[in-house]
Amino acid sequence: MLTVPLLIVVSYCIISAFAINRDEYLDMRQKLLDQERQMRVGGKVELCDSELHVNAILMKLKGKELEIARRNVTLFPPAVHFFRAKQLIDDSEVFKIIRSMPKGM
Repeated sequence: MLTVPLLIVVSYCIISAFAINRDEYLDMRQKLLDQERQMRVGGKVELCDSELHVNAILMKLKGKELEIARRNVTLFPPAVHFFRAKQLIDDSEVFKIIRSMPKGM
């Protein structure tokens, strides 16, 4: 994996080698990232407004849970044995929402 300073150097070399300006490079880079995002599982699924709203709520809750995990690794379920993590999973707001959602088609 490239480190940030090396990534900056490589990016500068690409810009210089192809004689494109910074804005063109950033535009090309964003298009590449968008293409890669669409290649992910579910990448071509378009969410309606209500789904986007629920997703925003879930992502906010997920961010809070990850922040707690960063401060205390013993509270991060993937980092501990399942028997110890089970209660953490059951108490997770994200898991409570996901558990209540319909499954399948």
